[in-house]
Amino acid sequence: MIRVEHKRVSVNVEVPIKVYPDGMMWCALWGENLQSGVAGFGRSPNEALDKLLEQDELYEKLPHGVWHLTCPSCGETSTHVMPYPYPHDSVECPRCKGDIEVSNESASEASGE
Repeated sequence: MIRVEHKRVSVNVEVPIKVYPDGMMWCALWGENLQSGVAGFGRSPNEALDKLLEQDELYEKLPHGVWHLTCPSCGETSTHVMPYPYPHDSVECPRCKGDIEVSNESASEASGE
């Protein structure tokens, strides 16, 4: 699990990323290959991952859903943009750090619904 900080999204996302040496550089690849996936290159694994996460194309290709959730512990209401379907049962409340249950049936497509 990685924390994605991007101009449009700031969430914890489980993204299958391969990081491997490629010649004199490191490659961080999301997808099957360089032609159909999205990649970032750097002098270290961390730099390659940072470059990948800067790619707008990555966020365009990832399926996302929008959840409007209310924490049962503190009542905080928050909106989350996360991969769809979301692979976990809960997210952390930004206010009290308690668990908020996530149901994939309650998500709407991020495409504007």
